[in-house]
Amino acid sequence: MKKIDNNIFFVKNKDFQTLQIKMIFPFYDTVEDMAHLTILPSMIAYMNEEFDTEESFIKNRQKRYILATGCAKNIIGTNVFFSYSLIMPTPKALGFDVLEEQFDFFEKFVYHPKIVNGGFDEFELEREKTDLKYRIANGMKNLRIYQGLKVVEAFDTEGVASRNVQNHAYLIDEVTPSSLYEFYKKRNFNRSKGKCTCNSLQKRL
Repeated sequence: MKKIDNNIFFVKNKDFQTLQIKMIFPFYDTVEDMAHLTILPSMIAYMNEEFDTEESFIKNRQKRYILATGCAKNIIGTNVFFSYSLIMPTPKALGFDVLEEQFDFFEKFVYHPKIVNGGFDEFELEREKTDLKYRIANGMKNLRIYQGLKVVEAFDTEGVASRNVQNHAYLIDEVTPSSLYEFYKKRNFNRSKGKCTCNSLQKRL
């Protein structure tokens, strides 16, 4: 692993055929933001300011020879690591170099979500909230999931491990297009706070 500057690290291996880039934003978790944090990845995974439908987003991603994009959250105690990822062939494997176009697409994916009238798309948000409620209700019917949650509650004396949206489902209804956008902005999704990790990055970078 080599450090380029304070925000960029990469691992180089000449045998790799793909590049995977992750932009990671760390912050502290709060119970109040549990529903916002759970819903946010789905709201930004397949559309942005320029490509504002899932169809146009995927079409333009493919035009740039990008294999996949994604966003996810990892929670350790009260620490959250929100990440964006980009997977693409190496220029050597592809036979030509379109890194500039691919990085431009990734930059817009990270920093320019689809915003309508000061908030995330209301129709898409209501669909995600309904889907999340359904998944929670379905999960609680699964004996293994239910027992797992109860075991965690029994031994989690400090209430850290049980900080999940299943135990705070009432917060889902409090998520609005504008409150979700404020959460997105508040949680340090800016250029100075993110950490970028890459593997098999070419020397020219």
